[in-house]
Amino acid sequence: MLPPDKRMVLIPDRDICPSSSSDLSDLSGLVDYIAAVASQEIARFLMEDTHLDNLRMCMPTGFFVMEAPLDILSEDLPQAVSRMFTCGKLLQKKIVRGALTNGHDWVFVLIRLDDDYDGASYKWSPVVRLNVTESLDRVLEIRQPRPDLIAAILSHWVENGFSDLGSDDWYEA
Repeated sequence: MLPPDKRMVLIPDRDICPSSSSDLSDLSGLVDYIAAVASQEIARFLMEDTHLDNLRMCMPTGFFVMEAPLDILSEDLPQAVSRMFTCGKLLQKKIVRGALTNGHDWVFVLIRLDDDYDGASYKWSPVVRLNVTESLDRVLEIRQPRPDLIAAILSHWVENGFSDLGSDDWYEA
């Protein structure tokens, strides 16, 4: 749950092709969603102006989501890490959190950028998979983990998107 004075903004289909940094010209792509938690005033601004260079000035937190088939994680993870690294560098954030998902499977990623923003290290979680089964009478049932686990991880990671992992984190990458 968000505090009453905060709002969540979901920015869809954000192109991260840098326009002002020639050293990032080979790093580009699409972040399917950026989630940010901000005051009502800043949330309104974020909904109106989603250019990454402008987000740097007022984005107190952020979480980056990339949609991926996740059939072969090794094919999707490097591209997601590259996009998250580019976002962190453009936003001048040392820590960036995000996820890869296909809606049922989730991989949570934490990027730690170097002090000079020229490199980074990253960690990723095991796949958190919603096990959906269909009964003989065609009723869908979600088995463990429950969707509330993923909702709790997302809530905490969105609010702490630019913070390192802490002892109170819902999930560690």
